Amino acid sequence: MSGFAGRLQRAIVRPGRRPDDDDRAHAGRDGAYANVTGNYEVFHAKLSKPFREQFPVERLARRFQEFNKKHVDFDVIAALKPAYDPAPKVDDEGRLQVKGHFPTEPLRINFDLAFIPSDGEWKLIGINVKIEDPK
Repeated sequence: MSGFAGRLQRAIVRPGRRPDDDDRAHAGRDGAYANVTGNYEVFHAKLSKPFREQFPVERLARRFQEFNKKHVDFDVIAALKPAYDPAPKVDDEGRLQVKGHFPTEPLRINFDLAFIPSDGEWKLIGINVKIEDPK
């Protein structure tokens, strides 16, 4: 997970509508704020219940350490438009799958996210974010 995880998570929209770029950008700000302050409680509260049960606040914070150590600038990431590959889609299990990367340099941030309808909103149920050298 990344401090950019907000960009991943905050698809806080009605389940009948897919999160759009503005929703995901808002998510990035939430995750970035959590990473800067070290307080993941608000971000954690916005996750789906199954995700919250699997990842307590402390575990979530540990998963973001790599991004802090590599001095990833979350404000820059939150302002970037992600490249999706493939386009976001709802799978056979009703999960919204969102995969792609942010065009950061020299390292690229790749993401693979899954959202479910929860409490009347799309909420994060699965997340895999990596910092990689695109070469």
